[in-house]
Amino acid sequence: MATLIQLRRDTKANWERENPVLQVGEAGYETDTEILKLGDGVTTWNALRPTYANGNIQIITLLQKDWKGNTAPYSQEVEIDLMRESFNPNVGLICSEDYNVALVQLQEYSKLYKGVSGEEKITFYASSPPKCDLTLRVKRL
Repeated sequence: MATLIQLRRDTKANWERENPVLQVGEAGYETDTEILKLGDGVTTWNALRPTYANGNIQIITLLQKDWKGNTAPYSQEVEIDLMRESFNPNVGLICSEDYNVALVQLQEYSKLYKGVSGEEKITFYASSPPKCDLTLRVKRL
């Protein structure tokens, strides 16, 4: 006979409003965002880093025309569904199938040096504005 194990679970809004301290090793799950956090016995829910964030993948495009700034660092902010400030997303370039275009994209992608996650967004920084649009795959971690 199988044993059913259930985790403490609720919506993101309810977890944030209640802001409980989970016991050491106690798991809490956000049902609407698919985020799992493990307690340490002292840190409140809002301060806990996610243990797992379902690895959703989103495709975004950094448009050449949308870079901000007159000098480095140049920046561009993009919306990312269910992104959190505490996430450390995996970001990768999706290259064109055309070899010559892909070479240009790789060269321009190398100008990006940082992406900072925030609530529902990532801000990308570049040493100089890329001279082409860059399509990126973003995986929440």
